[in-house]
Parts: sequence; structure tokens; C-alpha cells
Amino acid sequence: MALRATFCATLLLAVLLDGRQVSENLFVWDENIEIPEDVSVGSTLVWLRDLLAASGVSFIEIDNGTFWSVNITAGDASGRFGGRDEDLAVIVAAPLDYKLHPWYNLTVKLTNTAGNNNDLHVTLVIVVLDVSGYPPFYNKRFVVSGTEIGSDGGFVSQLLKEQQGMGEVNCRDHEWKNKGKITALDISLNDDLPQWVHSDQFQRQETDRYVVAVELNEIWSTSSYWIRCGANVTLVGGIVLFEWTFQYNITGCPEGRYGVYCDKDCVCENGARCHGYNGACECRPGWRGRACDVPWPEVVIVETPSDSVTTYIGTNLTLTCLAPHINVANMTHTDDLELTSVIEPLSAWEVDKEDIRFEHMIGEGEFGHVVRGRLRVPEGYQVLVAAKSIRPDRMTASAVRDFRREMTILTRIHEDKEGHPNVVKLYGVVTKSEPQYILVEYASNEELRRYLWSLREQYKITGNSKLLDRLGFAADVASGLSQLARLKIVHRDIAARNVVISDRKVAKIADFGLSRDVYVSSAYERTNQGGEEELLPLKWMAVESLRDGVYTCESDVWSYGVLLWEIASFGEEPRYAGGPMHPDVCTMLELLKKGVRLQQPEHCPMSVYRIIRSCWIVDPMKRPTPDELFRKKDLMRPQRHAAQLVNHNI
Repeated sequence: MALRATFCATLLLAVLLDGRQVSENLFVWDENIEIPEDVSVGSTLVWLRDLLAASGVSFIEIDNGTFWSVNITAGDASGRFGGRDEDLAVIVAAPLDYKLHPWYNLTVKLTNTAGNNNDLHVTLVIVVLDVSGYPPFYNKRFVVSGTEIGSDGGFVSQLLKEQQGMGEVNCRDHEWKNKGKITALDISLNDDLPQWVHSDQFQRQETDRYVVAVELNEIWSTSSYWIRCGANVTLVGGIVLFEWTFQYNITGCPEGRYGVYCDKDCVCENGARCHGYNGACECRPGWRGRACDVPWPEVVIVETPSDSVTTYIGTNLTLTCLAPHINVANMTHTDDLELTSVIEPLSAWEVDKEDIRFEHMIGEGEFGHVVRGRLRVPEGYQVLVAAKSIRPDRMTASAVRDFRREMTILTRIHEDKEGHPNVVKLYGVVTKSEPQYILVEYASNEELRRYLWSLREQYKITGNSKLLDRLGFAADVASGLSQLARLKIVHRDIAARNVVISDRKVAKIADFGLSRDVYVSSAYERTNQGGEEELLPLKWMAVESLRDGVYTCESDVWSYGVLLWEIASFGEEPRYAGGPMHPDVCTMLELLKKGVRLQQPEHCPMSVYRIIRSCWIVDPMKRPTPDELFRKKDLMRPQRHAAQLVNHNI
């Protein structure tokens, strides 16, 4: 079909044209050609034969041996239009987008292919019309609203009241993978509503009080699928587990198709994702338009992992600066060595340096050191602390990064000031003078590894392995690891050397940052990742951490399995059969891919070794959670099942 044409009242054309023909072989069509942006690809824009015939130009019929070709020579850099030779037509060749290009000034060349070099040029003004609701919007959020939320409206009302009008819960599938979130809003209590509430993406009645947004990542399944969304919510009566469970059937369309019946073709190009319901395209950097096929020069920062992946405090986050479709000579970045962005929220933890009496050095490395000291607390007495700092002469970017990381994690754990009994206690920070310090509790029994060595020597003399005591330490670490998982904190270096034993024989997870440098040992290997040298505990690292540099709660569980092996072996350094004592990354990966694992230590019960091995499953989602590990260890503690353990020759 030919699209509607309207009279153009452009002054410029009125001055230039006395008719439609400007020169012998140049014709300017003095009427705009209007076209809606949602027109189908392949639609006819105009038949040039009829246009030129109206100007008095005659064509010899094709059957007499004269042929013509149609080409767009100017005004269409992104290839939205094309020519069709058989009927001398200009057609729509690619999806249009009003926001990107509301009009085009095309120059069309008609060439006589019979060899007489008789070329004609036609100029057309194309006006793209805006169409409401087009192009479709790529959105993973589904919004409902109402005056009440089902039968649980009363409970939801209480939830939102306690949460200042906004409650949010995470959603996971049966493999406990993150699948999105649910956000509930009480419009009457929350004045600062998100932008999407005011958008036209959904209809809301004036009487509606609640808005619930379900935001899900892509879920494809050919069978019944369930998803659970929940969170621990603090209400008047205490902490309550607030949870929804859904079950439904979802069948994904084949690649390149979309729609309720998968009967429509996706038009997305250049790696763009196609929305399974409405066919909207989620463009990658450097591309725009309905089909993500219009080159778009821009500078963007891409984060890895992306926002669809659960990110933990302590997870490696890579920011990559891209400049697609821009001729860039070079790019530079600067490292901000100032700690102001971290220190500003730390005022509640600031300690006067005059209240600290430093004693002797505990550990020293190339970039940092730890000093034992005595801190006078507001209650009037003194406590022993370990004061960590960066050496003033080695204030490098990596050292500052680790220092910031430890400070951030410890303050996050201690938001309620109490912390957790199985995580080393934070007493304060010194940031208003140099050097700056992180002050944590001092463990009188040093690290778990050295404590295990002392138990080994006692075993040689007394024959008492104290396995129940050692399993108690394992339970303590699992409890601390559960708390880190709840706070979305990944440690990245769970090992006996990074667990301290208090004077009450309680194991506490420690060393969230500078430990690799301060306590240098053969456990760490120097590697180069992303152009930066780093000390990595290769023999404690999960497969995905070695291969991809990915650190998660599940990779911490793998490391916990190695720690449990250390406990069972009285603190021996791990060694993999068939490999060197100090393997590199490639060697470790090769061993693990072959199924090689640390062997069962001498005098280690099979029941314990099975738990150890369960932590080293290649699929991270099949490993036990910290809570499950704590329950398994808790069953072996002496006050509950000592008789049973003796019966099993433990």
C-alpha cells in the first residue's frame, strides 16, 4: 500500500521550486510523506513510477528491454528504507522509532541499467508519526494495585506500617537461586514513591491504597514451577518470617519467537534480549531503536556481574568503561585513595586515638600491620584490641581497597552494635588521624590453625583427640557463616588461619581484608588477575572462583569444607593427591575438574568426611547452606549426643 501524503508548506521548497522538477534529472517531491512508526517492515512508502509520471517523465516498459534500479543515496544512514526494482518502489526496510528519527530527507537514485547512463534523482521528505505505546517497553516488573491485598490485607498493612510504607522481599526458586523481588507500597504512608508508580505502565485508581510490584528475572520451564518470596520482618511481637509461595506453569518460546502463542517473530538484533510477552528489545550498549539496530555513540559503564545476579558485600565487582561507535584514542581512570566516602557514615564508630594504648606488633606485612593495644571504652574499663592499619609508606590502591572492604563489612555486621558471637567483634575505627585503624577484639588463643597444632601435640601425649571440641569450633564457624549469608556478605577466605579462638574457647570468623598481606604464609599464591597481582588461597577456593573469579556464599561453603578438613586433620596444610604442594591456578583447576579432592584425614570419621565432601560439589547450588552445615555440626556437639558419638567410635 502507498502511505498518505499531505501538502508541505515549507517556505524553502516554495522558494526553490516552480513545480516539482529542479533540473533535468533532479526531482523534489513537494509533499511530505507521513508514516506511522509502527508500520510493518516491507510496507510500500511510494511508487516512484507514478510520482515521476505525474511530473511528465515517461518510462519505456520493461518488456522492451529497459530496466531501472532504485537506491537510497543520502538521508538514511541507519538503513531504515530501501528500493524495490521490479515496481520502482521505496519501501520500509527496518523498524522505525519516532524518538530516534522523527523525519528523513531522502535522496533516491533511479538508474537505467540498459547502459545509457540516464540517472534520475528524487528527493523525498519522510515524516514519522508518533504512535502511543510503541515501541513496546522491556520491563520485568508486573504491577497490581487495589484497596486491599487479598485475605492477608491486615497482615500486609501491619508489615507496611512497620516498614514506613514500603516492604520488600526476595524471591528464589527451588534451587534457591535469586529470581527477583516483590515490593509492596502503602501509598497513604509512603510519600516518596518510586518513579514507576507514577508512570503510565499501569493503571491505578484514586481509591487504591496498595501497590504491589513483582519483578522477576527470566524463568523458563516446561513443567510446574514454584517460586518462594520471603524475608525476616521485625514486627511488634518480634521477628517474623513473611513468605509467599507461588506455583504456576511457564513454557518459554523457542529462540526468536515471542507472544502468548509464540507465533510472533522477534526483531531484536546485535545481541539484544527479546521480551517473551511483548517482543520488546533490551538493547546492549551502543544500540538503540525498536530492533536495537541503530548504532548509537555513547559512553557507558558496564558492571560484572550484572544486576540480575545476587551481589554480596565483598563480591568482586568489575566496572568496564565502553565507548561504542566512538573513535577513542585512549581512556584513563583515576583511583581515589581518600576514604571519605567510607568514613562519613562511620562517625558512630569513631574512637579518640588518646583512648588507645598501643603495645607490641602482632603481624606485619608488605602493606599493613596489626598491633595489640588496650582501648578505654565509654563504660570506663579497658579491653584488649587488635588495631589494623595500612603502612603509611605503602598506601596503594589495592591496600586501600582491602582496608575499605574490611571496614565496610564489619560495620555492616555490627549495625545493631552487638554483632554476632561467631564473628570477631568491632570496637571502633580511627579515621581522623594517620595512620587510620580498625579496632577489633583481641583473641587470646590466636588463630584456629595454631590452636589445632597445639591440640595435635597434646594428642601425641594423651591420646585424646578432642574431636568433639574441634567439631564445636566447626559449628561456631558455620553459625558465623550463616550470619554473613543473611547479610549478603561473602568472606572469600574462610580458612583456619582466619578464625580466632576467644578465651572462652569460642571460634570467631575474622580477617575480612588485609589478612593476605599481614599474615603472609605459604597458603597464598601470587597470581595476576585482570592485570593486577593478587595473593590468592588457591587450595581453599571453589571451582567457579578459580575459573571465573566468582565469589558467593556458595564459594564460601566450599572453603568451609577445606576448613573442616583442617579441623579434622589437626591443622595440616591441604595437599591434593597428584599435585604439588603449591599448585598454580591452572594446576588446581585441572585437578578439581578430574574429580580430585582432599583425602579423608587419619582418624576422621566417615560421617564427618561425608559432610566435608558435600561442600565440594561442583554445582554451587547443590552444596549445603551454612544453616544446614550448622545443624549437622550441632548434632555432634557433646552436650547433646556424646553417648551416641562414643557408640560410633568417634
